[in-house]
Amino acid sequence: MLYKARRELLLLALLLGLARAGVKEDFFQAGLSAKALALGGTAFGFGVDSLYSNPAGLAVIPGEYCGYTYKNSLEGLLDVMTLEYMRPRGRGAWGIGLIGMHNGGADKTEINEFDRPSVLGKFAERQVGISGAYAWPVWGDSAIGVGARYYHNQLDDGQGQAWGFFAGYIKKLRQDLLYGLSINNLSISGRPVSMPISWSTGHTDYFPLRISNSLAYRHKLLGWQSEFFGDAHLQQVNEEGRLELFYSLGAMVWVVPRIFNARCGLNDETISAGLGLRLWDRLGLDYAYLAHEYLGGSHYVSFSYQLGGSR
Repeated sequence: MLYKARRELLLLALLLGLARAGVKEDFFQAGLSAKALALGGTAFGFGVDSLYSNPAGLAVIPGEYCGYTYKNSLEGLLDVMTLEYMRPRGRGAWGIGLIGMHNGGADKTEINEFDRPSVLGKFAERQVGISGAYAWPVWGDSAIGVGARYYHNQLDDGQGQAWGFFAGYIKKLRQDLLYGLSINNLSISGRPVSMPISWSTGHTDYFPLRISNSLAYRHKLLGWQSEFFGDAHLQQVNEEGRLELFYSLGAMVWVVPRIFNARCGLNDETISAGLGLRLWDRLGLDYAYLAHEYLGGSHYVSFSYQLGGSR
């Protein structure tokens, strides 16, 4: 018994050791629910998170489904709200998600004073993103999903917009182990293949292309049903197409089976923790806290609800 406990603790320590770095956040990563963010922002998304990470996760939603997330972070300077709706159709399921973000009303030096100490004045920024996707099962215990995204930014007197695509694949390797592959912020308009943001001022920025390999593992840890999530991400870091490797990790323990769980996560930007509550197998309530090195913490609250009966 002692040997088994040591083996399980060693497994957890090794998984935590992988989290040396994390995915560099882009706008659509801000759409992740409190559940995913408490797990280090891992890309293995099901339900509402499928619209911002791996769209193949839509194929396994239990029925008509909706979600809402609110975020307040960076010492109150940033507010984010998301709404999602998913519904089975045919052999698969479709979903649509809306992200609204507002930040501003403070000196820019309050955000980046450790880089640029000079006062840059006030600013105001509003960002909106829409994601839509469809997924369906293929080849037995596998599923694929594809989707498109639109982004609009109003920054002071300038405007920017972008179009892009994302896709994913999920495979059950065995009863307790899932594999996922996803690609986000893909552009087919030319090189680089990262999703371009075209500004009214004439210049162009990019959301980074991100390719994620993910594993989800279910295992009893010291008698408690637990789930572990590990990602390896290749992300484009400059306009020349150079890729860098990042990692993220999360762990979830069901304190009360099917009702209450605790979560933790780690990457190079944040340490995260959270709680999840499931009521009547329909209503989900989730909370996450992310610690930031310079600007305090971020608080996330998410709600999800299965509207209709299971398919």
